[in-house]
Amino acid sequence: LNHNGVKDVGEPGVPNWAIQISGPGGTYTVLTDANGNYCFNGLLAGTYTISEIGVSPWIQTAPLGGAFAVILAAGQTVGSRDFGNYLCATSGPGCIQWPPMAIASWPFNEGPGAITSSDASHLNPARNVVQLLGGASFSDAGEVGSALCFGSELAYAKVPNSSQIATTFGAGPFAIDVWVNPDGGTAGQRMIIEKRKLISSSPYRTLGWALYLNGQQCFLEIGNGTATQVVPGPTIAPGQWTHLAVSVDRTPAMGQWYLDGAPQAALAFSPVPGSVSCTADITIGQVSPPFGPAIGFHGCIDELDLFSNPVPPASILPAATVAAIRNAGVIGKCPEFVLMPSVTTICKTQTSVQVCFNICNNTGTPQSYHWSMSGLPLGPGCTVAGPIVFTPSLGTVTVPPGSCTAPICVTIPRPVGLTTQNATSCYAVSIVNDATGTCMTRKGALRADYSCWCVTPPPGLVSVAARVSSGTPISIGIGHPCDPVASPLRISAVALNTDYPDPFAVSLNGLPPGEPVLGTLALTPDGQDPQLTVQVSYPKGHDAAAPYEILIEADLDGDGALEAVGSTVVVSNYDSSQAVGVAPPVGPPSEVQLMLAPNPFSGGTSVNFSLSHADEVEVGVFDLSGRAVRALQRGRLVAGTHRFDWNGRDEQGRRVAAGVYFIRLEVTGRHVESKLVKLR
Repeated sequence: LNHNGVKDVGEPGVPNWAIQISGPGGTYTVLTDANGNYCFNGLLAGTYTISEIGVSPWIQTAPLGGAFAVILAAGQTVGSRDFGNYLCATSGPGCIQWPPMAIASWPFNEGPGAITSSDASHLNPARNVVQLLGGASFSDAGEVGSALCFGSELAYAKVPNSSQIATTFGAGPFAIDVWVNPDGGTAGQRMIIEKRKLISSSPYRTLGWALYLNGQQCFLEIGNGTATQVVPGPTIAPGQWTHLAVSVDRTPAMGQWYLDGAPQAALAFSPVPGSVSCTADITIGQVSPPFGPAIGFHGCIDELDLFSNPVPPASILPAATVAAIRNAGVIGKCPEFVLMPSVTTICKTQTSVQVCFNICNNTGTPQSYHWSMSGLPLGPGCTVAGPIVFTPSLGTVTVPPGSCTAPICVTIPRPVGLTTQNATSCYAVSIVNDATGTCMTRKGALRADYSCWCVTPPPGLVSVAARVSSGTPISIGIGHPCDPVASPLRISAVALNTDYPDPFAVSLNGLPPGEPVLGTLALTPDGQDPQLTVQVSYPKGHDAAAPYEILIEADLDGDGALEAVGSTVVVSNYDSSQAVGVAPPVGPPSEVQLMLAPNPFSGGTSVNFSLSHADEVEVGVFDLSGRAVRALQRGRLVAGTHRFDWNGRDEQGRRVAAGVYFIRLEVTGRHVESKLVKLR
């Protein structure tokens, strides 16, 4: 009952469970009785293996190896070989997967006593970390779990600009969604979240954006540095949780408010054009100091998300996505999940196959899990009874915050009956969080291939460098156990995040997202196996909420229809040291590149770059923790080549220690970083 792998007092036996023993004389199966007991009688002396036949959604928790090895002497009776199983009744308490294109997501689930909150989409390395100040705190005021609350005028939270990443929207689309529970208040800006600079007080001009309440009415402010637009939104009730969202699309120009998941058509607006990028801190619960004193938010905020994308779909935050977020309530996004290919092929000459999966943890702390494998019965997409032997069949693993395990690989013998072309046998991997009891199940299928082709994509999770435009190569193994016939081939990217519309985030071989790679599976002219490699990229940039399956399909039985012959799961990986290579945002079609020379350096170095047009530019030096070390440039620069020197000293003129630093250049809608090494 408590999924600890131990038979505790009061825990019941499970009836009608199939237990199998293999040894001298063969393999035998019995069912447990009403109390969960089983017995094998009349066995020969020798060595035996006792195992259970797994049943989904049960998770086997004992024994740790999944089976017992027993040496039985003549006339001997052996007992107390107990199997433990935990029943997973749900796949999680109503949570949903992350919305795509969320460039920052704060669940605020750290709980009482915490002083910071992590952005779940940038946990590894941790960036966009919210700092609690002035009495802001986490409490159990959320409907489920924790929420960020403000109880005084001084309470607020912020993300310093020096530790932000991917939070500049440029002239592209952006959106905000949040759960709010405000106290009743008077007129005045009660800030929900902002990132803006004050350009002038009279006339009032700002650069950036802000979402706030005035009384109980919502407002969005958009400033491009020369014009500031204040857009009225819906009025919300005090003392209760309300879901609020606003999206700002640029092509075509359309702004949309949502209240409790429903579009507010009467409040639609046309957003002011131009870039909103600035280098201000993000503040939550209070206006930033340049804008003067204001009353505090007073109340609680939960599940706060920012969305942006330089290459948007039809809408940055469509109504279907908002509805899915709202329907999940403040329980929010599932912080843990299993990634595994949907289909694995057993080729003609194989007697077993290896299936690999990854367990991912996007909470802010390490999490421990039990996992186990089980076969599934006949049903849609499963023409043969599921496998009953898995090696290993279960295990435990601890996953660090913001990361996935290395591939966990399980060997599965060819199931009985998987003897005809395209026959399928289904299985499930289930996990339980040892601390919370939250369960999750992912299903997969084994497919029999009796053709003369053997297609074997790489197992496990492939991390794609999302900021490199050329993509990450995935090499697909091809074999031919006999004389094959050429077959049509299709490789496509299938979104695994089924809670939302496909964001079309992945490109294959440089094609537009959503377009498959077409070809022919055929031997080379010298009769060798074809070399099949596909370049996978995320042209819209890093999107932690967009896992995809690279699906390979071919017509191997000659019936004219393409069948799934294998797949590989990919996710985007944000590496802040990579040069930006994704498609640029709306604006002049140019790339900004940093050149550092010398690098490494000891005495001094220079930062060189070119601008195709005049722009606001900030150049700074940062250490590995993201702390600002030295500002080299702030302000507008003309088009052309520019050089700034750094003498290896900080703002106070002190010589910095040897080590790795980053030069960060920010222009409108673009953000480039490059590593710099200082020697002793």
